[in-house]
Amino acid sequence: MENVNDGNAIFDTIVILMNIAEKTKLSGIDKKSMIMDKLAVLVSPETFERYAPLFIIIIDGLVSISRNDIVLLLNKAKKSPCIKGIFSCV
Repeated sequence: MENVNDGNAIFDTIVILMNIAEKTKLSGIDKKSMIMDKLAVLVSPETFERYAPLFIIIIDGLVSISRNDIVLLLNKAKKSPCIKGIFSCV
């Protein structure tokens, strides 16, 4: 893979690396380390240093979603009755 620094490309790369890591027999921590090591090579050093904590959060979040620990109900969100008027709930 070539150097990746665009936000969408980084996210896509994380997902691809997670799929590759999932096919290994490594532990979860080792899989995350493998993904982070490969990201460190693929993105610029400045990008990696700045966003490494966010990359870890993204990886953990995607793992939680894939395990159904977190269920996204984006299409079932309900509007608050307070939205009708700024002070209607006061």
